[in-house]
Amino acid sequence: MIMNARRTGGAGLAVWVACVLAASGCAGPSAISRGESLFSPAKQKAAEAAMGKELWRTPLGGTGIVEDLVRLPDGKLLVALRQYGFTMPIRECLLVDGSDGKVLWKHARGGFPGNWGLLVALPGLLVFQVEGREQTSVVVLDAATGAERWTHKSPRGTLVRPIPGAGTLVALEPAKKSTRIAGYDLASGAQRWMREVPLPLDDGPAPILLPEGMILFLGGAESVRAVDGETRWKREKLALEPGAAPPVRTPDGVWVVTRGNTLVLFDPSSGDPLSSVPLPSGIKVTNLYRLGKRLLLRGIREGRHITFEMDRKGGNPLWTYDDSEPSISNLLEDGGNIIFATSTSLVALDRRGRPLYKAKVTDLGQDFPVRVRKVGDKAVFIGEMVVAAFDASTGRQAWWNGIDPIHQDADTDALKRGIDRAASGAASFGGKGGGGWKPGRDLARQYQAEADANFREWETGSRTAGTSFSGIGGRGAALHRSQISSAFSRAQSQMDFQFAMMDLGKQLNDWANRFFHEERREYYLFIQRGIFQAYPVAETGRYVLRPSRKGEVVGVTSIQLATGKRQFTPYGPQHELFGLWNLPDEDKGVVFHEALRPDPAIPGDDRGYRQFVNYLMATQVSWPR
Repeated sequence: MIMNARRTGGAGLAVWVACVLAASGCAGPSAISRGESLFSPAKQKAAEAAMGKELWRTPLGGTGIVEDLVRLPDGKLLVALRQYGFTMPIRECLLVDGSDGKVLWKHARGGFPGNWGLLVALPGLLVFQVEGREQTSVVVLDAATGAERWTHKSPRGTLVRPIPGAGTLVALEPAKKSTRIAGYDLASGAQRWMREVPLPLDDGPAPILLPEGMILFLGGAESVRAVDGETRWKREKLALEPGAAPPVRTPDGVWVVTRGNTLVLFDPSSGDPLSSVPLPSGIKVTNLYRLGKRLLLRGIREGRHITFEMDRKGGNPLWTYDDSEPSISNLLEDGGNIIFATSTSLVALDRRGRPLYKAKVTDLGQDFPVRVRKVGDKAVFIGEMVVAAFDASTGRQAWWNGIDPIHQDADTDALKRGIDRAASGAASFGGKGGGGWKPGRDLARQYQAEADANFREWETGSRTAGTSFSGIGGRGAALHRSQISSAFSRAQSQMDFQFAMMDLGKQLNDWANRFFHEERREYYLFIQRGIFQAYPVAETGRYVLRPSRKGEVVGVTSIQLATGKRQFTPYGPQHELFGLWNLPDEDKGVVFHEALRPDPAIPGDDRGYRQFVNYLMATQVSWPR
């Protein structure tokens, strides 16, 4: 495929899309993925000739495919697997030594089917949330052995928040007209306390976590100690509207939009208001963003997407910018100018909110939350299938790179069309039908609203510390308070990323339940979750990595952010969705990934065909220079 065809959606892309769509949605796994991963001698030869330098490989068992890949603070790799196919049944998770690929332990996850997410890695403990069809579970494993320390099951939709500084895990469980809140000892799972709030959980946003507690927003704002559930303070006047913009924690305090459309800053230690200004009428605020000393807000007014800056003293907007497209990226400040991205373009405003430029980047990947980075004098647009740089002052394009996905289903545009088709024909295969595609930009915008703080802390793209409080010392309630305070801000902002992903997973599951028959639902969710989770971590301080394909070979394309130079490192033969995950270690020049290799236990047939199986691998890559 011609790379430039992906930029404009030209004839090459149209032909490609036409091949993707089956009558009921995504093309789905082919028959060959169901235990018949056979490759001809010609394909074997072509793939083997192009493979990168392998450091080690660990078999994943037949058609086991990577669902999640996390590098822990000690260099070990936590690997979660699914069995590849339409239904994507859950398989075990492994702890692998990152230096040699040795499997240290396996944990069978069959007792808790659903979407697993690592919430936090503590010394000696791994804390998971599992979002199932009918329940939300907590599974805590011993980090050294993989054995279950304790588990807990709650109603589906429960919010789970570990508070390591208090050695407590807090669960907010939904009921019809109330919310049950309980605290559990992180080390043992013993219930420490429980209380009931006579308001439904969906009446407020997710709580803000503090080093030793949290601030709840149910009928007002209330600061609760995690260790015993006692109230430190409560302010009923800080009541938020249902669906209000998520509160934002900043060095100044906590910013919220209260009922009556009022912007309030309050002290998290006392709940005392520090400032209060009315917001412009007619704007539904969706996002608050602290940028240096400035507070920017994003919202919707009469179908237009609004970005504006508030005068925190006078109560009036300093400026307002509106657009037909939502802003779905982080915000950058460059010499007083504001730079951000829509799903298709890079936008810059001067310090008074006047447009400097809106540079078109792509028509593709419109459901992926774009990331914008400043590299030298350039602003870099990091999307799903496009990475491009522009002069930050003028908007003039410096370079542009498009990437071909590894499979015809492996991008959000193909999935979007698949859902549209599935929705229109839902009645024929048991779905609920109606509505067409709606979650895309809404999901990207929600992701952005919940994970904004993360973008400021996620500069290296590494999940080494992303869900970890390593270096804090101790375990459970014995964690040192002084160490918690010094490490909390970074660790918490990175843990917010995982919370946002879990919340997104719930919405994705709801939409898949609506439109897809059970046989296709898990396949769709696997791709969508994989793209949303694997791509943000495939990034270092200097490079962005994307899984890509060249002919019959799949590998990774590394793009240098300073120059736009790119380098393709081949992994092996292309087959189905194998190869979405790439976890880089820039210092060592290594990428951890999955790839297919011949099964040594099964010889080729009389035609020379060989069966291939999937491996977790470490491959030496050559970064573009």
